[in-house]
Amino acid sequence: MGSADKAACAKDLGYGAIFLRDGYAEAVLKLTGGSSMDIVVDPVDGALRDEALRLLKPLGRVVAGGNAEGAYDVW
Repeated sequence: MGSADKAACAKDLGYGAIFLRDGYAEAVLKLTGGSSMDIVVDPVDGALRDEALRLLKPLGRVVAGGNAEGAYDVW
Protein backbone atom coordinates (compact mmCIF):
# COMPACT_ATOMS: atom_id res chain seq x y z
CA MET A 1 0.00 0.00 0.00
CA GLY A 2 1.11 3.50 -0.71
CA SER A 3 -0.50 5.24 2.25
CA ALA A 4 -1.92 4.67 5.70
CA ASP A 5 -5.37 5.70 4.42
CA LYS A 6 -5.35 2.95 1.78
CA ALA A 7 -4.12 0.45 4.37
CA ALA A 8 -6.98 1.40 6.70
CA CYS A 9 -9.48 0.92 3.87
CA ALA A 10 -8.03 -2.51 3.06
CA LYS A 11 -8.22 -3.48 6.73
CA ASP A 12 -11.89 -2.43 6.81
CA LEU A 13 -12.46 -4.70 3.80
CA GLY A 14 -11.09 -7.68 5.71
CA TYR A 15 -7.50 -8.03 4.51
CA GLY A 16 -5.45 -9.87 7.12
CA ALA A 17 -1.96 -8.63 6.31
CA ILE A 18 -1.32 -5.18 4.91
CA PHE A 19 2.11 -3.81 4.06
CA LEU A 20 3.11 -0.24 3.32
CA ARG A 21 5.75 0.29 0.65
CA ASP A 22 8.27 1.62 3.16
CA GLY A 23 9.62 -1.30 5.17
CA TYR A 24 7.82 -3.87 3.00
CA ALA A 25 10.55 -6.54 3.10
CA GLU A 26 11.06 -6.27 6.84
CA ALA A 27 7.30 -6.49 7.47
CA VAL A 28 6.98 -9.62 5.30
CA LEU A 29 9.89 -11.33 7.04
CA LYS A 30 8.45 -10.45 10.45
CA LEU A 31 5.03 -11.85 9.53
CA THR A 32 6.49 -15.05 8.08
CA GLY A 33 9.04 -15.62 10.83
CA GLY A 34 11.87 -15.01 8.38
CA SER A 35 10.54 -17.35 5.71
CA SER A 36 10.55 -16.48 2.03
CA MET A 37 7.44 -16.31 -0.16
CA ASP A 38 6.11 -18.93 -2.58
CA ILE A 39 4.32 -16.40 -4.76
CA VAL A 40 4.38 -12.66 -5.36
CA VAL A 41 1.49 -10.81 -6.98
CA ASP A 42 2.88 -7.46 -8.11
CA PRO A 43 0.92 -4.69 -9.86
CA VAL A 44 3.63 -2.04 -9.35
CA ASP A 45 7.01 -3.14 -10.82
CA GLY A 46 10.25 -1.26 -10.27
CA ALA A 47 11.86 -1.17 -6.84
CA LEU A 48 9.00 -3.04 -5.14
CA ARG A 49 9.24 -5.94 -7.57
CA ASP A 50 13.00 -6.08 -7.09
CA GLU A 51 12.46 -6.22 -3.33
CA ALA A 52 9.81 -8.93 -3.70
CA LEU A 53 12.10 -11.02 -5.90
CA ARG A 54 14.71 -11.03 -3.15
CA LEU A 55 12.05 -12.46 -0.80
CA LEU A 56 10.95 -15.18 -3.22
CA LYS A 57 11.74 -18.83 -2.49
CA PRO A 58 13.72 -20.79 -5.10
CA LEU A 59 11.35 -21.78 -7.91
CA GLY A 60 8.76 -19.35 -6.52
CA ARG A 61 6.41 -17.55 -8.87
CA VAL A 62 5.81 -13.92 -9.73
CA VAL A 63 2.50 -12.72 -11.12
CA ALA A 64 3.22 -9.38 -12.76
CA GLY A 65 -0.19 -7.79 -13.01
CA GLY A 66 0.86 -4.35 -14.13
CA ASN A 67 3.48 -1.72 -14.40
CA ALA A 68 2.11 1.17 -12.32
CA GLU A 69 5.58 2.52 -11.58
CA GLY A 70 6.37 2.79 -15.30
CA ALA A 71 9.75 1.09 -15.16
CA TYR A 72 10.87 -0.84 -18.22
CA ASP A 73 10.49 -4.56 -17.62
CA VAL A 74 13.19 -6.59 -19.39
CA TRP A 75 12.41 -10.09 -18.17
